[in-house]
Parts: sequence; C-alpha cells; structure tokens
Amino acid sequence: MHRLMIKHMKLISISFFTLTLLLIYSTCWYLFSPSFQISYSTGKIILPPLQNGSNSSKIIILAFDDSPKSQFTLAKPILDKYGYKGSFFTVCNFVNNGINRFGNESMSWQNIKSLQQQGHDIESHTMTHTALHNRSQQDLIYEIGGSKQCLFDHGINTTIFAYPASTGSENATIINIVSKYYDLARSGDAPLAFLHCNGYKKTNDCIPFKNGKVKYENRYDIKNWSDRPKAQGTNQDAMPMNNTQMFSQFIKEVNLQSSYNKNGCINAIPIVVYHNFLIDKNYMEQPDKSITDIGLFSKEMKYLHDNGFLVLKISDLGYNQSTNYIYIKGPTTSQMKNC
Repeated sequence: MHRLMIKHMKLISISFFTLTLLLIYSTCWYLFSPSFQISYSTGKIILPPLQNGSNSSKIIILAFDDSPKSQFTLAKPILDKYGYKGSFFTVCNFVNNGINRFGNESMSWQNIKSLQQQGHDIESHTMTHTALHNRSQQDLIYEIGGSKQCLFDHGINTTIFAYPASTGSENATIINIVSKYYDLARSGDAPLAFLHCNGYKKTNDCIPFKNGKVKYENRYDIKNWSDRPKAQGTNQDAMPMNNTQMFSQFIKEVNLQSSYNKNGCINAIPIVVYHNFLIDKNYMEQPDKSITDIGLFSKEMKYLHDNGFLVLKISDLGYNQSTNYIYIKGPTTSQMKNC
C-alpha cells in the first residue's frame, strides 16, 4: 500500500458556553419561545440579529461519529429510503475491532467502503478517540495525521476532521497540526454553523487566529449540534427526554436557520451529529450519552423530507482563500446561493 504525501493539515478550537438566542418579534411559525432560545446553553453567546426578506432553501448536514455498527445496520437504510447522504467521521482503530471502548459493536472496513461507494462522506475522527488536550506532539500527529493516513491506506482521501468529544479545538498547537492535514474541521456544541464565522462572536471571517488567539468560530472549528437533550432554561441542567420531546427539540433546531437565511443567501447551516442507535421507542435520551432510538431518527428524516430540506454532505463545504469564508460548492440556485 503506497503512502500519502502529506502537504497540508488543519485544526479547530472549542469553548463551553451558554447560548442566549437574540430573536425579535415575528409572527412566523419558525421563531421560538424564550425557553427554547436558551436551550443551547453553556456559555455566553448571542446570535446576530434576524435578517429581513423571504426565506431561502432549508439546508442540513447529517454527521455520524465514532463508527458504531448501528449506523450501518439501522440508520443507513433510513437514509437510503429518502436518498440522503451522510458524513461519517471514522475512528480508525475502532473499525474491524469488534466492541469498541464505548461498548458498541463497530463497523467493518467493508461497511466503510460500502458507504463510500454509495456516495456517503467518509471523514476523519482520530485514530483512537482520545481527548487531545495534554497530549505530546508525537501523540497529536498520530491521532490527527495518522487518521488521515489510515483512511488513505483504505482508499479514502479525507479533507475534514472532527475533534474527539470536541476536545482541542481552542488549542493553537492542536489547530496548527490539524491545519497541516485538513481543509476544515468541526466541533460542538452550538446550534448553527455560520459560513462567514460571524454568528457567535464579533469576527468577520473564518481565519483561525486573531491577535495570536484562537477565534471561537473558524475554518478549523465549524460548529455542530449533537442530537441529545439540551438545557431548557438558564441555570438549568439538561434533563432526559422522551422521543416526543426530542422530536420537538429537533424541529426547532433545524428551523433556526430560517432566521438567518434570506433571499436565497445561505448564511447558516445546522450540522446535526448522531452517534449510536438502538431500537426502543420508550428509550429516554440522556444528556451525557449519544444514543438515539431508530424510530425517532426515522421520524426526523421523514420530517426533513416532507418539509423540503436539502441534505448536504460536509464535503459540499469548501473554503474560499480570497474571502476567508466557508462556502457551498457546486451549482447554486436563486434559493440557495453563497453571499
């Protein structure tokens, strides 16, 4: 197996935060109650003011982390039903390794290749899913660069990285290593990915550093949202939710973009991240676990289909070196364009 000549690499930065959504009065159905507006909470983040104009196309990216077998056996058939393509972030040493350290059966390389051949994204999620903080330079290169090499050795040229448990995205050393291997990277947990990286802090582009400090949003820290219970108010802890509550939270989350995407301009995209799946309609989703009942997932995908959402892959995003913005690749329309 020939080796990959690595020219460049890329990284991210994280923070923990409370999210207060700054939403003004509107009669439109997609604007949310105050209790929802503070439900993404762990720091102090204020979304930009609402934009006026007609709504753009609704866009979403579906990401799947950690390579559990249930993504292939349970989630993939539902994606197939609606013709959706997912972005699967692969932990190399989990693949073909039976039960992983989270107690989940893992996918095989045959499963990964089947996903790739059917048009799904296969991207990088480290070698071992270890937290990246306090790791040596050698360990970081193994986890970040080694994952790219591992996938390349299996015929996959990954250009996008996901931080394990969102660790390391606010660390300049780690970002510099990521930037040598990847074009983009993602971490959580925030409701929307803003393509100009101007949604949560007052920055005007997606360059990773400002005055030597890592910016909260940047090309190596594109924000994603994990589909698990969120806090429903300030100074409140997230509590377990049943399928009905989780479905309601999902609808609010995926429609939040309507406040920022106007007149065909796509400024914000929800990147929703899933992990393991099970079959249990009575399962209570836990804030500290990433397990989704497949019945709930099926209902969520049907909602996207019935409401005209366009599902993109994360590889449909690129980085414009001239504007320093993230953009949607390929043909655009009057209802979906880069602005």
